[in-house]
Amino acid sequence: MEAIDEKFLDGYAFDDGNRSIIVQYRHYDTSKTLSIRPDMNVFLIKLNEEDGTLQEREFKFLEPS
Repeated sequence: MEAIDEKFLDGYAFDDGNRSIIVQYRHYDTSKTLSIRPDMNVFLIKLNEEDGTLQEREFKFLEPS
């Protein structure tokens, strides 16, 4: 599945009929001029019901150097 939000690179949805879980992913380079730094990874996980979003969590972490 393509990302639902344009700021994310990729996304997946799992649906059981009444609820759905959406997982979206993106990463970006944190390096600056003359400084090499690890990439930042961002995951967004949403639990949706027919009425809207029940819960939403975002997880960020740097890749190990």
